[in-house]
Order: sequence, then C-alpha cells, then structure tokens
Amino acid sequence: MSSDDFDVIVYKVLAYIMACAKADVVPSIAKAREISKAGSVYWAMVARSMVADGLIVGVSVETYYDGTSEVTAGTDFGITQRGAQYLRDNAKTREATHLLGSAFTESLPILVEATKALL
Repeated sequence: MSSDDFDVIVYKVLAYIMACAKADVVPSIAKAREISKAGSVYWAMVARSMVADGLIVGVSVETYYDGTSEVTAGTDFGITQRGAQYLRDNAKTREATHLLGSAFTESLPILVEATKALL
C-alpha cells in the first residue's frame, strides 16, 4: 500500500472530516482535497465513490463534456455513521493508519485549525 492508494486517500479524508466534526468545525472540501494529495481526476473518482458508498454526505461531483470534473460541497458536508464505522472497523483503514504513521494523526488538529481560519 502506498500513500496515494485509493483506501489511503479515503482514510485521510474521513479522518479529517471526523476531526473537524469532533472540534465543532465545518470541514472544507478544498482542504479535504489538499489532504488527499490526489489529482483532479483521481480526487473526483474517490469523492464519487465515498458518496456512493454512503461514507460522506453533502458532496456533489460534476463531470463536464471535456472530461473535467468538479467536486463541491454544501453546508451539510460531513461524515456519515457508515463513514465513522469505516474509520473504526475497516482493515484497509488500519493498514493506512500504519502506513501514514503518527505524523498524519498528529497533523489533524493543525488541519482543523487551518480550516477554522478559512471560515
């Protein structure tokens, strides 16, 4: 597993959204994409999948005739109960947590504070 694997990106985004929720901060779709470190095509695929799998809500993925995609979030952008369960119980999440190490976990409060600054 590498840092740009699909499951790792899902973990990063869900962990960020959960950290925001626990800190009573509205998550930012721009910050979620930044954390994912995915290109626009890959990011749209991951976001679309997370919505389809019921892991997140409040996200829309629009694909245009030229092949570009745009991921936007409404005011209800957040993690679902299924998303929280995925973070807690999924084997791929445990693998991603191990891969990213404590540096990512320790960076979450900083990312939440950066999101507060955007508001």
